[in-house]
Order: sequence, then structure tokens, then C-alpha cells
Amino acid sequence: MHKGQLKSWNGKKGFGFIKSDDIEENTFIHISTLKAMSRKPKVGDIIYFELENQANGKTRAVNCSIEGVDAKSGTTATPSTEAATKASTPSSKVVPILILTLAVIAVAAFIY
Repeated sequence: MHKGQLKSWNGKKGFGFIKSDDIEENTFIHISTLKAMSRKPKVGDIIYFELENQANGKTRAVNCSIEGVDAKSGTTATPSTEAATKASTPSSKVVPILILTLAVIAVAAFIY
């Protein structure tokens, strides 16, 4: 586990960079790795994190937490399992089916 300070944060885009004494370059962090936290990160926060190597050769912070900030109550899912759960829910399939249905109706109405 690494420890570093959040040096920059873009709240609109949901990412920033952590400066750590034991890592040469600043580490990329995405808001999705902090979903379990009870508040959004702020510049100056102390972040605990692990490193993950990406396919492009860069690293990013994962399994992150903010020092002194509690996790949301009832939050047990990690960001990766949370995303997988959302992707497989029935509500995520309703919109494409609805769009397809409306397209079929529009084509049928045009032909009629």
C-alpha cells in the first residue's frame, strides 16, 4: 500500500494526480476508485492506494481511500464489482430495447 498527497484534482472530469515519496512520477487517480468514500477528494488529501499497471505501460491508483474520511455506510463492493453489477442489471438493458422498439415503430409508421 502506498501513501501520497493529492496534488491536483479536476472535479468536472473526475481525475487527478497523487504525489508519493516512494514513487518517482505522480500517480493518476480516477474518481471511480473512491466511490466508497463519504466525500469527494480535495487537493491536499492524503490518499492510500495500490498501483495497477495499465496496458499502455502507465500506472494508476486503485483500491484507494482518503485518510480520515469514512467509507459510505453499507458500502462493501469494490469499484470493479460495482461496475460489473451495474452493467448486468435489467435497467441497463431497458434503454437499448426501448430505442430499438421506437425505431421499429417509426419505420412501420413511415411505410404505412
